[in-house]
Amino acid sequence: MGVALRAILAVLALGPLAVLGNFETVSFSPVDQCGAFNVSFGGGVVPDALPLILTIIPFNASPVYVEIPGDAWNATSATGAAITFLPLAAGTTFLASLDDAYGNPTGVNTSDIILVGSSSDTSCLSTTSTTSPSIFAV
Repeated sequence: MGVALRAILAVLALGPLAVLGNFETVSFSPVDQCGAFNVSFGGGVVPDALPLILTIIPFNASPVYVEIPGDAWNATSATGAAITFLPLAAGTTFLASLDDAYGNPTGVNTSDIILVGSSSDTSCLSTTSTTSPSIFAV
């Protein structure tokens, strides 16, 4: 077998692998500071590894994990939806994913980048100072 053919086979063997999700659609709503955030999903079946987990990954902050209650899924209509509140300030950008209990994605993709909109509601924001203490002293 020629070198070129081996290289092509290696690329094909190590190329991207298809990720199969449980749901045909997973969508995420826009969100404002301290506001409601909606995830809806449908088509397919609920994964075996429950509960479903809404994973929120803000840029420059720690991830937020929200357990989705079992009654969010309607087996008759093969659709589900859940609403939660996110403790994120206006201007925060994040990615969202709906995952099973093992952290595997249940849809075919992660969200696009979502920007938290402005709001006068500050009830979810920390009132403590965010400045870090100095590590070194002279």
